[in-house]
Amino acid sequence: MGVEALTPAYEAVQIKPQPDTLRQASLQLATLRGSISVAFDNTPDQFVLRTTLPANTSAVVYLPRKKAKSQVLENGKPIKAAVEGNFWKITSVGAGTHEWEVR
Repeated sequence: MGVEALTPAYEAVQIKPQPDTLRQASLQLATLRGSISVAFDNTPDQFVLRTTLPANTSAVVYLPRKKAKSQVLENGKPIKAAVEGNFWKITSVGAGTHEWEVR
C-alpha cells in the first residue's frame, strides 16, 4: 500500500500506492500516534484513494498518473499537484480523512 514512515513514530508518513492492475485494496496500520487507514479503488479511467491520518501526523501522498493530462481532485474539488515521475505528489497533508481522485 506504500505507507512508509518519514520520521520516527510515524509523525510524518509517505503514502505511495502502486496498484498496477489491482482493482481494490485497503490497509489499517497501527502506529504509536493512532491508526493510519488507506484504501483505493482502481479502474482504467479513474483512481480513488481514501486516507485517514491520526492527530499530530502529516503525510506526503502520491497518486498514480492515469494520463499525462489527468485531473486531481481532493474531497471533490480540483487541486494542483506536482508531477513526479509517474505520480502526482501532494505535500503537507494533515490529520483527518481525505479522498483524492485522479481521472
